Formats: sequence, structure tokens, C-alpha cells
Amino acid sequence: MAVDFCLLQLTAYADINLSVFRSASFAVEQSYGQKSHNFRAYMH
Repeated sequence: MAVDFCLLQLTAYADINLSVFRSASFAVEQSYGQKSHNFRAYMH
């Protein structure tokens, strides 16, 4: 039971981090253009 709760918390935390990372990489792409677009293509 406790393990399930921990996994749920970790999953929610990972989702938040992923959305933050995507927003950050989008902002970086807007700032730096093609160079960071290549970086994003590499990351995905």
C-alpha cells in the first residue's frame, strides 16, 4: 500500500518535471533558434 502511494507520488513528480522541461526547452528554442532545435530533436 505504501509502495503504491510512493510510486504515485513519483509519477506525479515526473510528470511535473517533464512539463517543466518541455516548457524550458521550448523557451530555449525561441531564444536560440536552430541550434537548440537540434538539441531538442536529440533529446526526444
